[in-house]
Amino acid sequence: MILFNTIYCFVPYLQSSNTDYAAFIALNKALVGFTLALFLAFVYQLLYFKPIKKFFVVVTALIPLLFSVTQVVVKAVLGANLNFSILDLVTGTNLGEVKGFIQLYVDWQVIALVLLALLPFFLAYVFRKYVRSFAVYLLRHHICLITCLIIIVFFWVLFMGINLSNLFARAESPITWSFRYAKTFVSLDLYAAALLKEGAFRAEITKNESTIPNVILVVGESASTDYMSIYGYEMDTTPVCANWEKNGNLAVFHDVISSNTLTKYTVPTLISFIGGDKTSGLSDSTANNIFDIFSQCGYKTFWLSNQDRDTTDTLYMNFTSDFLADHSKYYAGSRFAAYSSKKFSAKDGVLVEDFIKKVEREKEASGKKLYLLHLLGSHAAYNLRYPAEFERWTASDLADEPLKEDMKQRVAEYLNSIYYTDYLLGQMMEKLNYEESIILYVSDHGEELGQNGQYRGHILLPAVSQAMFRIPFLIWMSDKFIENNPEKSLQIMEAAEESKPWMSDSLPHLLLDIANIETTQYKPEMSVINPAFVVKERKILGINYEDFEP
Repeated sequence: MILFNTIYCFVPYLQSSNTDYAAFIALNKALVGFTLALFLAFVYQLLYFKPIKKFFVVVTALIPLLFSVTQVVVKAVLGANLNFSILDLVTGTNLGEVKGFIQLYVDWQVIALVLLALLPFFLAYVFRKYVRSFAVYLLRHHICLITCLIIIVFFWVLFMGINLSNLFARAESPITWSFRYAKTFVSLDLYAAALLKEGAFRAEITKNESTIPNVILVVGESASTDYMSIYGYEMDTTPVCANWEKNGNLAVFHDVISSNTLTKYTVPTLISFIGGDKTSGLSDSTANNIFDIFSQCGYKTFWLSNQDRDTTDTLYMNFTSDFLADHSKYYAGSRFAAYSSKKFSAKDGVLVEDFIKKVEREKEASGKKLYLLHLLGSHAAYNLRYPAEFERWTASDLADEPLKEDMKQRVAEYLNSIYYTDYLLGQMMEKLNYEESIILYVSDHGEELGQNGQYRGHILLPAVSQAMFRIPFLIWMSDKFIENNPEKSLQIMEAAEESKPWMSDSLPHLLLDIANIETTQYKPEMSVINPAFVVKERKILGINYEDFEP
């Protein structure tokens, strides 16, 4: 059992292109897997009835074996982790499709990886008598030593301040992730049923004068204004947006921050009136949701995401996409991590290309549309976020930058990811310019990558900095939009020029303001383009933004 769950922790990373990340992550997770398996082995010894022991082995060893081998195949062929999308695909397939899949994808490399994944099972079976004898020997003759080791580890954990629940929650040991999907599936159904039954989130529309045919909200990932030329960075990372700004179509808002440093907390505040500072008095069950609001106002709604959907961290987003949006699609499907396959990593271009096709198809249908595009943007590992042809900068281009030498290549890759996002935004703008359309682009949070001498990415309290919150916020208006909405367009441009301090959790109020929609929860003083806008204190978990280190 210990052998199974330790070695299988390495299995998902065999296809990784980022070996430096993969080795560290695999060792870390294998250690956790070993510890957990050791605990389960002792539990097994305490069980008395043989049928219960056999059932215990099936649950803790054989099921993880099945999932691990499946994970190897999925990772080798698709470059993704096992997820809901793939499980749905498997359950809905037939023998003919299976045969076609084998002919198309299965080669000697996949077979070799499957055999490697089966090796621990084979070894454990062959040497099972010796393993059991050794375990019994340890229990009989070295119980004191084992007890001392457990005590040492316990006090080490206390001394280091490690959050064990968080550690085990993040560990993708087969024992844990074999059942994560089922847990998320059940949790989402229960969560959605509770919200829908109560119905307190349903908006009471007090004004609906919406006429804009295409409203698009693009949520970026880990984008920082500190590395965007449109915000003053010396390297030309956003040339497309700069051209649109020069033409008078793009409003660039300065001094905008996110309400948190983690996606799971910020995105719900971008699509509902929940509020990031917890002062709104609203919760996920009572706050109006923009998808419900726009649906009531006659909009057809779309949720297109290149982010994951297979964890309980994303329940509110999953609820919105699955139960409130008219159409939803997840392009990545799996939980992203730095050790994703470079060859098969889903680029945002796939999502944007599909979005443009949807816009073209929807031209034939009358009515108004709301689109949300959730990008992977500049999520680490940065070099997986863009195609090879967008590799514009390398470490040598940053030779004179005040950065750590071993971090210059990583920063260069981050710049390339920003450059690619700029290109994708341009593709959307070009397509929509001849229709009455508006695009709002905002990042979920920022990224600390050497701006202040630190390289911590984006983490939660207490070790945070202002760099983790500084985000871009752009509003693009098509020529047709400006022509049909001159007053609103002027409001937007003037607000961008004033650049009043603003936090992204107020975005739903701004979105309704632009669309000429009001609900009982809408507050004009929260919309940065509204004459009634009031600058408020920007607090994150009760701490003023200005009190964080730069």
